[in-house]
Amino acid sequence: MRKIATILALLLSVQILVSAEEITVRMLGMVKDPGVKKIEKKTSLIGLIHLSGGAKLGGCPKSIMIKEVINGKQKLREVNAVSIVDYKTPDIDLVEGQTIWIPENVIPCMTKDQIDAFNARLPEYLGIEQ
Repeated sequence: MRKIATILALLLSVQILVSAEEITVRMLGMVKDPGVKKIEKKTSLIGLIHLSGGAKLGGCPKSIMIKEVINGKQKLREVNAVSIVDYKTPDIDLVEGQTIWIPENVIPCMTKDQIDAFNARLPEYLGIEQ
């Protein structure tokens, strides 16, 4: 009986450890695979865009909106992901509950070639070999 209790305690502690290492965010807008995402706690904005399949044509990764609630108040900030993959500004660490939105522009802010180039740079920026 003591062995069963020990094994159960270990399993519960592993479950708690795994869940503590994940966060839930919402990736919305012009990405290939939008939706609610459970991601590793250390995932950055560029990592999330990559995990979501990259930006879609018509989307504007130059003006991504990040919404979060801090002390009961909603905070919005605009981020230029192109500037991040160009190493001009630092990447952003994501936190629990954020909503990330790549807007669709009626007048495209980027051409198809520019979107394709942006998406192609994501793995390189993240150090992922293809």
